[in-house]
Amino acid sequence: MNADGTGLRQLTDAPGEDGFPSWSPDGTKIAFTSTRDDCSNTGAGGCRTTGDIGPYHTVYVMNADGSNQRRVSLQQGMLVDWSPGGDYLVFALGVEHDPAGRLWAHVDSSHRRGGDIEFPDWTT
Repeated sequence: MNADGTGLRQLTDAPGEDGFPSWSPDGTKIAFTSTRDDCSNTGAGGCRTTGDIGPYHTVYVMNADGSNQRRVSLQQGMLVDWSPGGDYLVFALGVEHDPAGRLWAHVDSSHRRGGDIEFPDWTT
């Protein structure tokens, strides 16, 4: 949408919920989490489930216009933040795996590594 609230446009339409958006530093991409891979939203093989603590969120990246939506990791994750250069994402791991964890992932889904904070931010 425009800064004044006009021009509202939907960018995603996958089954499930998409949320927790984070703009890339250069404004060309948006990282977000989605429950589209949760077994309650898809019958596809390889779907994910948390068991009983809510839907399984996975991290996606798309162009700012909503095109080229792609999953960055199959690891459950939320609360995404970008590196200053826009090459990496950091996100909190799902609580059933590690309540105080984080994962760093390259935007092209390579080069992952763990960390130890609950609310990831490149400034901490």
